[in-house]
Amino acid sequence: MSKYVGCIINELDESDRIGDDFELFVISLRIDDSGAITSTESIDPIGKIGFDIENEECLFYVKPGEEAVKISEAYAEIETIDSGFSLAAALEQEFDDSWVRIDNPVIGFGENVDEKRFFIVCRA
Repeated sequence: MSKYVGCIINELDESDRIGDDFELFVISLRIDDSGAITSTESIDPIGKIGFDIENEECLFYVKPGEEAVKISEAYAEIETIDSGFSLAAALEQEFDDSWVRIDNPVIGFGENVDEKRFFIVCRA
């Protein structure tokens, strides 16, 4: 169910609605057992993009309160990585005096043309 780098590159290449000036956000959704969306848990800006070579992941780091990365910046980084890497939203939190990274697999994409936002969709 998780998406891969090739999926987001295709999504951006094939869309005539998403501009380079769109900002990148993560939207986390609650989904019930039948697959229906029950609520939106959060919408947070993506502050940076990173890669976990060992686990073959492209990571979208959630940075609440910070400015969101633009599609043009994100695309330049994403296109350099293997298209088979899985996509994940990553949130770093302090837990018991150490930092822990929490990853949520990307399950889809969306956009809000009026607000110039592109969404990385994850299950909450």
